[in-house]
Amino acid sequence: MNSTSQFHIPKHIQDVEELITFIIEDIASPLLSITSMEISSFRYHTIQIIRDIECKISIYLNDIILDFPILSETESYYIELIDLYIDKAEYYISLGEIGRVTRDLEFVIENYVHLFNNMNDLVSIKVLFKTVLGRLCSLLRCKGSLFQFLNNCISYFEYIPIIHKTRKTCLITGYLNTGKSNFFNQLMMAASENESNQQHIEYHHHQIGNTSPNKPLIKSSSTSTISYFTRNSNQQIVKSMVIGYFANYQIMDLPGLTRNVDKNLLEKMVLVTIKQVSGLIIFMIDLSKDIQEQFDLFIDIEPFIELTSLIFVLTKADTHQEQGTQLISIIKNHIALDSLPNLFTLEFHLPEIKKYISNYYFPSNCFQNNSSSLDFSSLSLYSSKIQGNDNSIDNDLLSRIDNLGL
Repeated sequence: MNSTSQFHIPKHIQDVEELITFIIEDIASPLLSITSMEISSFRYHTIQIIRDIECKISIYLNDIILDFPILSETESYYIELIDLYIDKAEYYISLGEIGRVTRDLEFVIENYVHLFNNMNDLVSIKVLFKTVLGRLCSLLRCKGSLFQFLNNCISYFEYIPIIHKTRKTCLITGYLNTGKSNFFNQLMMAASENESNQQHIEYHHHQIGNTSPNKPLIKSSSTSTISYFTRNSNQQIVKSMVIGYFANYQIMDLPGLTRNVDKNLLEKMVLVTIKQVSGLIIFMIDLSKDIQEQFDLFIDIEPFIELTSLIFVLTKADTHQEQGTQLISIIKNHIALDSLPNLFTLEFHLPEIKKYISNYYFPSNCFQNNSSSLDFSSLSLYSSKIQGNDNSIDNDLLSRIDNLGL
């Protein structure tokens, strides 16, 4: 696994109907259009076409299996994110069923090919060829639900953020709308001003359900690469996680949390990130809002945080000094004095925050946390029903093949 610890994201699987159309129209049709040829030559040519179809389908299926990641070999962070949305048992069963299709194709072809030796005219050979063709195409079609499930898995994989395991990692978190993005932008702007070599910004948009992510939009004059992970919800693009890179740092602007018992997928991803990724946790509190509610959120996630890797950053401190005093009292009542984290205000202490980050001792591997999984029920993305083998040929396939003529 490389230094980014980004597991391999497979290519989206070609639609089965497109493959069936290619087999019927581009491979089978030229053979069936032959009207005169020496019988032995035509028989041999037909068998070779069948072998060619078998080879193309086998390569197509094997490429799918080899392209998908072995989940047990990925970092526990990615495994836990995958558990939020994908039934791993169904994932492996689907890949196993695709592997079985290859063996079923071989079985069907071996049981038909020897019958061509008894055919002594073009029409009989073409009729048997159509039968074989129909069986192969129907076998592919009955596994279409597997391909749909795996394509949905790929769409979710594209939604998972890229994290460099060897970079020094800061995670900005807190309640909804507490100034996290503003603080993130200030940090990235400061990094840009301090960096001598100006590079470019890349915006990567990934949407669940899209088979082809939007192309990056390149802008100039910055020192960082910022990745936006988004999804499509009711025709609107919703920001997921923003990660900024400069020097050997990565700053994660995590989506805001709430105290709702039923967490949405995005909030669950944030909690997994806080638990699994080692680094400096920056918990933002907006003094103009309910400070008790925000601190109660901190209490909710405190079991996943080491106090030695935590700082509080308060916003609106210049206009809400009384609330700041109340918050300090609340924090002292909850946390022992010898364990109190550092507390900064964004308006007055930005230089001190940057200095604290630069002097903080970060772990060499931000994925060194190996704690047990969060207690989330797996959300099944797609419930595919594994269909058994069927010796029949779909009626519409029969019609399409018959229309090729004899």
